[in-house]
Amino acid sequence: MTTQDRERRRLIASVVQKEFHRNKPWYSSWIGAKMRCINPKHPRYYRYGGRGIKFNLSQDDARALWDRDSAVDMIHPSIDRINNDGDYVLGNCRFIERSENSRLGAQGFRLTRLKRYWVNKLNIILNMAVHRLAIESIRATCRNQS
Repeated sequence: MTTQDRERRRLIASVVQKEFHRNKPWYSSWIGAKMRCINPKHPRYYRYGGRGIKFNLSQDDARALWDRDSAVDMIHPSIDRINNDGDYVLGNCRFIERSENSRLGAQGFRLTRLKRYWVNKLNIILNMAVHRLAIESIRATCRNQS
């Protein structure tokens, strides 16, 4: 194969890819979300499929979301789950700007970490209170026996 043939093939592949994305602009977001859920080798699988999040969004569903949310007017549309613990299903997904999705994801992660911190702190306080009550109960029992 000559260099000219390789260049011609690259050009044809580029045109086909552009035509594909013109017909299915939502496809890259759809396939990315799918891979995060079903491919254990994906770098972010642990945050999606590893947490039990299922991918039940067909290409027709993705197209319907694209049209419903007017994603064609967005600069960098991205699939977002409304309920972060829910699956990728038509009723739980929407297209939003990638920057908004990143901001929401980071905010959710910070909130989760903050919640975990306070739950741990409250558990410690609760355990200390239970421990104090137990000690006071033992002391009261000892006083009554004397």
